[in-house]
Amino acid sequence: MANEAITTAEASERLGVSAQRLRQLITSGDIHAERHGHVWAIDPRSVSDYDRRRRPTAGRSLSPTMAWAAMLSDFGTAIDDELAVAFDLHGTERSRLETLRDRQPGDWRWLAHRRATTERFNTFDAYLDRIASRGDVVRTGVTALSDHDVDLIAHERHLDVYVPTSVASQLTRTMRLEPRSMGNLTLRAVPDLDEADFIMRRDVMPRSVVAVDLLDDADERTARAGADLIQDILDGR
Repeated sequence: MANEAITTAEASERLGVSAQRLRQLITSGDIHAERHGHVWAIDPRSVSDYDRRRRPTAGRSLSPTMAWAAMLSDFGTAIDDELAVAFDLHGTERSRLETLRDRQPGDWRWLAHRRATTERFNTFDAYLDRIASRGDVVRTGVTALSDHDVDLIAHERHLDVYVPTSVASQLTRTMRLEPRSMGNLTLRAVPDLDEADFIMRRDVMPRSVVAVDLLDDADERTARAGADLIQDILDGR
């Protein structure tokens, strides 16, 4: 990130926020930055991404539970009985899910952003292997490209997985993971939901979830692949 990083002053000016507010955004993970001594190097792509998300055209974002119900039902196009029971979907909730099929693919960046807390780290390949082999992680994003025949090539090794919140905290602590905006590990901590067991009971996320995670990527080519995959799902392909 060093060659393209911007200063805190530049980031504050782009967003129209104070230095204190910018520090809060860095701490919360909304803005990706690396600290070099007393100076922050800000990832400009995360600044642009946050600016888009805070001015959404998609309307109110979904709760974590509804976001997962929407993604696991192929954006409201395939609500089966198992999903309805797992998420306790009744008339009103079911009808609301069905209306989501009319959303534009790009809306899902905002609509489902509360599905997990996402953090990126840099770590050793050996640690990536250890995390990938765990039974309580679920592959997604660029790590699941081959599982869903997505026409995209990941040129560098990157592990992108969903984990329970407690596991994310444990891995961060025991492996001393270093936060990096362009790191090789993405941990997506699923909130402590009643439906968490249903969400996590798989080795790889379905293509609807993978599509949203690709859409949420800072790389434009990856995000475009995610949007295309969402459109395919909405079109029944």
